Amino acid sequence: MDYDQALDSIVSDLKQKYSYLTELLEITKEMGRVSLEDTNAVSALIDKRQGIMYEANKLDDKIINIVSNMPEVQREKIKVCLRDGEIVFTNQKEAEISGAHKHNKELLNVIIAEDEKMNERMKQHVRENE
Repeated sequence: MDYDQALDSIVSDLKQKYSYLTELLEITKEMGRVSLEDTNAVSALIDKRQGIMYEANKLDDKIINIVSNMPEVQREKIKVCLRDGEIVFTNQKEAEISGAHKHNKELLNVIIAEDEKMNERMKQHVRENE
């Protein structure tokens, strides 16, 4: 795979990951609305959420594999893009990778905040039912 093809693949994978993260956020919010007494509904949402997380992780693994097979100079440049490092982009696709990664990271922070709310709600539910 040449460099441009690798960049196209990474951009595509990051965009797909954003789609998965968006779906994960919606499920997390739905978990906040469902009654914790409805164990079937909660269990179904957890299973669905777990499946989406698995698919997102597969994309991460794919990206890692693509990057690891690049020549060292290109590999290091993409690693910087994926670590939010400051870099001067010589290629529009590199800039797209950095932007897509930042969008994913921002969405992941929102998901984590929603998770924390859900965890607190579950703890409260357990305390109330002890």
